[in-house]
Amino acid sequence: GYAGTGKSHMLDKTKQLIEAQGFKVRALAPYGNQVKALQELNVCATTLASFIRAKEKDIDAQTVLIIDEAG
Repeated sequence: GYAGTGKSHMLDKTKQLIEAQGFKVRALAPYGNQVKALQELNVCATTLASFIRAKEKDIDAQTVLIIDEAG
């Protein structure tokens, strides 16, 4: 989406709803600056490449993965 269209607000509200149901949110993004922006929103985030390489993924059935910049 374009700048200023409410993506961060939508993510914050979505995260609140997900966590209210007992799930945890993890975000994956292609680049470090995108990860930084997600972390500033209090979202646990890492780059997609580091997630793929990691031996311990730290996800389970109660984890919702959000992929930033999926397009």
